[in-house]
Amino acid sequence: MLGRSQQYIKRLTFFGKRMVRVRAFRGYCARPDLAATLMTPPYDVVDTEEARQHAGGNQHSFFHVTKPEIDFPGDIDPYDDQVYTRGRDNLQKFVKEGLIVQDTTPILYVYAQTLEGRTQYGIMAESSVIEYEKNTIKKHELTRKKKEDDRTKITDLQNASAEPVFFSYERVGEIDNIVSNAAKRQAFIDYVAEDGVRHEIWKMTADESSSIEKLFAERVPEMYIADGHH
Repeated sequence: MLGRSQQYIKRLTFFGKRMVRVRAFRGYCARPDLAATLMTPPYDVVDTEEARQHAGGNQHSFFHVTKPEIDFPGDIDPYDDQVYTRGRDNLQKFVKEGLIVQDTTPILYVYAQTLEGRTQYGIMAESSVIEYEKNTIKKHELTRKKKEDDRTKITDLQNASAEPVFFSYERVGEIDNIVSNAAKRQAFIDYVAEDGVRHEIWKMTADESSSIEKLFAERVPEMYIADGHH
């Protein structure tokens, strides 16, 4: 999860090299009973019409936040200011109505996707754009300025990172063990999407979250963007 706070960034060197910093955060989580209603595919794998059809009259579809142009007639410019404003208003409405609820303490989360018997696990954490600027977060491709400006504008206006950025990093056994132990518990969210992918989310304890933060600061020199930065 790409955070925008810069206050926690500190210099930490390991054998003369700056290490990656990640941080626990107070995430806004979907109510478990509404997960199937709220969850949507990533914004950039569908066009506007496909998103409109996917929402299908569902006023709680998260596409109303990530692709708010679906709330307007088909000839609307998706980069119109009123589209961004509608996305912000929809997100605030979801929070006000209790569809998504903020955790009371900063923690990290384990997120798993399973398809055809294969599961990939990830850690949901906050990371600063400073890591990107200092190149401890590595880029793998050029991006389109129009899309960069689009996602920057919607993130700034909503004051939220509504969709995660997908990073990879060199394997650390101690991190894997913490993730594995957390995933042995009952998942907070357990939902199978229309495409057959099972999505599970676990909340780490405060101690687990602190251990992960420390391990990244000591053992992970860099991360690589896999997807989601367009």
